[in-house]
Amino acid sequence: MSSTNSIPQNWQELLVGSLKSERADERLLALDFLCQQSSLNLDFARQLMPLIVESVVHHDTQIRYFARKARNHFFECFPEIETASQEEKAFKLELKEGEQLTTQQILLHKMRLGSRYVVFEAMERLTESGDRSLATPLLEYLLEEKDEYKVSYLVRCISRIDDPRIPDVLEDFLENEDPRIVANALESLCEYERPELEDKLIDFATSSDNRIRANAVKGLHKYAPRLAESHIAEMIKSQSIALQDSGVYLLRILRPSNLAELLPIAQHSRYATVRLKTLDIMPPTSDEKEFAEMLQKEDLEKPDPKRDLILLAFFLGLGVALLTLADPGHKRLLSLFFLIISAVTLLSHEKTRTSIQKTALSMGFISSLAWGNTRLMVLPTLMGLWLTWNNQQLNRLGKIEKAPPQTVYAWFFAIGAIIIHQITQNELSMTFGLISKLGEEGLRLPQLIADMASRQTRFEMAIFAIVSVMTIMILKLNTWFPPKSLNENPKKRLFIATIVCLALLMLFNLFHYWGLKFQLKINRIDSHLAILKQLQP
Repeated sequence: MSSTNSIPQNWQELLVGSLKSERADERLLALDFLCQQSSLNLDFARQLMPLIVESVVHHDTQIRYFARKARNHFFECFPEIETASQEEKAFKLELKEGEQLTTQQILLHKMRLGSRYVVFEAMERLTESGDRSLATPLLEYLLEEKDEYKVSYLVRCISRIDDPRIPDVLEDFLENEDPRIVANALESLCEYERPELEDKLIDFATSSDNRIRANAVKGLHKYAPRLAESHIAEMIKSQSIALQDSGVYLLRILRPSNLAELLPIAQHSRYATVRLKTLDIMPPTSDEKEFAEMLQKEDLEKPDPKRDLILLAFFLGLGVALLTLADPGHKRLLSLFFLIISAVTLLSHEKTRTSIQKTALSMGFISSLAWGNTRLMVLPTLMGLWLTWNNQQLNRLGKIEKAPPQTVYAWFFAIGAIIIHQITQNELSMTFGLISKLGEEGLRLPQLIADMASRQTRFEMAIFAIVSVMTIMILKLNTWFPPKSLNENPKKRLFIATIVCLALLMLFNLFHYWGLKFQLKINRIDSHLAILKQLQP
């Protein structure tokens, strides 16, 4: 019976012995074998885990690589395994009888030594392990150490450890007086998503220190690609060898959309070292070129006063034509045309350029003139005067373009409100407006007609106030009433809010219209001509 179990027992002993061996080739074979095994039992995997963790900080880089690979493989295959990575307490050099320090503990002790070379190697091996339990002792060391060289080195490599406390500590080092520490802190912060640092990155991107500037631009590329790429272009075109060198470094690691433009400039630099480093940069691939061209199409439209004047003259001429030629047939055609343009604009908001948005909105406001005049037309005038069109909205390249969704929906709501009001109130508004004017001129009005004219005037004032409030609400909807969950689409909420506001506005206008019509019917007034006849003495 014992002979039956001898093979697996010997196999386990052989594997354990190989992991404990001082020979690198034996450890490599054992670790490589474990990277491919998923049939080990849980108890044996737990027995092997301390040996694997010990190899993670081995002095041999290959052993460290395969040890990390085996450790991650075990965590995937055996979720029950506790990492046994409890946070390290303060270590003491005194040992109890029979106690032996682990490799991690030895390396943590080495960090207290005076030799920078020894300390740097210990930092490299510890942080490369990615062991979260090392975060506390390393952060304590970072805050206590006075040697700026050691602090600078650890600041650069501590980001390999995934711990939420590290970015906050690194951010504090951005205020350090040593430019090496600041540059390395920026390099480490690039590994984290910290959009709140964008303003600081913008400031550091203009630093006179080329390493600080390069790492700031590297981080800025996540949040403001347009601005980052303009800095890269400035560095490549600079006469400073340090800035050119940093610019080539950014071209290699970021491969920005303007790579095709900047790479030839760097390749013809007057500095040989810069030219040599460009040999490591592959030219843009066909996919990268297509992507860059697509982004260029989304670029900000440059100011063109001549074009804007031509478009303004066109829409003014169109307005004159509509006022001259408007009839019921044209109204239906213009309504359909406007609805098609507005639908296309809203559905393709991400692909629509500013000029197309403005064209669609202009067609909407121009078409509203076909129904007559209204006090509500002052609303888009004020919106055009005070609303910033693009609100600093950036596309994927960071280009400022297109109005933000809330502004677009507010414009379309204003158009809808004007058209709804004019369709339902145009004739009554014009008739009672004329009657009110005659009353102000001294004409004696029948009490019924005077009351109805006053009622129409108050209603139009109320509608103006309601539309104004609804417009502000649409503009501030996502600020005043933020989405309750991350899955809730802000644009969908804007669309629904706009439709609801237009529906309410339609109901208000219809109830008022039907109320006046009903009152006229009761008094046997069935036409606008009959209303005017009431003014006869």
